[in-house]
Amino acid sequence: MAVHLDQAELSLPLLLGRVHAEVLRRYTGAARSVGCSIEEWWVLSCLATRDGRPMNEIAEYAGMPNPSLTKVVDRMVGANQVFRRIDPEDRRRTLLYLTVRGQERHAEVAAAVSQAENELFRAAGRTPLGTLSTVLSEIAPALRR
Repeated sequence: MAVHLDQAELSLPLLLGRVHAEVLRRYTGAARSVGCSIEEWWVLSCLATRDGRPMNEIAEYAGMPNPSLTKVVDRMVGANQVFRRIDPEDRRRTLLYLTVRGQERHAEVAAAVSQAENELFRAAGRTPLGTLSTVLSEIAPALRR
């Protein structure tokens, strides 16, 4: 027999966990539908907003440890989606850039992810998800301190 729990009875971590799992499932499925991992999508989307980012910035954006990001980026370099260059201002740092193939790949995956996002908004409502996104954007930096 299935147990029905009132959502108001769930703790904040459980509620956030459930929303996170469902959103991630939808985005991951969208990315995979065009042959892209969610981690590759995070790299593509980060670089699409501003090319020439250092690896630590991309790792923070994607919420990934540096060693895991390096493995993803190595695969993407091999697939000619991104390339590395030494930072001319700080030769100790490596910057990551999208290739033309990476830009094309970003557009392809962005279309699939956008469709998934629209389905998510239809399912949960644009206003509640917009509000949630705004609130989380305000809370996240404070919790990192």
